[in-house]
Amino acid sequence: MSVFSKAFEDWSRRRKAKKTNRLKTQKLLTYLANANQEQKATILAMAAVFSTRVIDPSEQLSSTIYNPEQSSSIKRRLIFELLEAVQSKMQSEMKVVKTQLKKLQLTPDSQPQEHWELSILGMDLWLATLGASIDNRQLNNIKHIWQLLDQASEELPHTIERLRALEEAGHDESHTMFGDIDDKTWLEKSNYRPAWF
Repeated sequence: MSVFSKAFEDWSRRRKAKKTNRLKTQKLLTYLANANQEQKATILAMAAVFSTRVIDPSEQLSSTIYNPEQSSSIKRRLIFELLEAVQSKMQSEMKVVKTQLKKLQLTPDSQPQEHWELSILGMDLWLATLGASIDNRQLNNIKHIWQLLDQASEELPHTIERLRALEEAGHDESHTMFGDIDDKTWLEKSNYRPAWF
């Protein structure tokens, strides 16, 4: 690959990441404009699950996401693309489930359906937060998003309790919805707020 081709590819991927980040940031802002405290707390709780299961086990991911200013712009973009790919795979799997339910003329229950949508927004929160370090024009927006979510902090214990009940209702010994996270750790991680901006 020539120097020009490599530079063009880098520019193109950076441009795509900025566009994706802008859309995810706007999606969060739009949803939060009308969200109640329980919905906001659920986004924080599901963001904590995502960080526990995907981000924290990897030093490369966690160090870049929690301290993006200490990583190169290329590394931040690559991790943004990786997280986007993880999310995209999960969304594709959900589309298959929805298609199968439709063929059987079944409709997903509203509670699990909303839970799934809020889980995606929990992932979007991490993408948009990291994305703000790629495109600082979104920095004020992501600060505002975290401020809106922080308003629901007092709701978190109740939200975690409700999510545990949802997990137990669909109990499957071979699979846990939220991984091996105890309630105390879950609450602590849900109360995480970025310190780098």
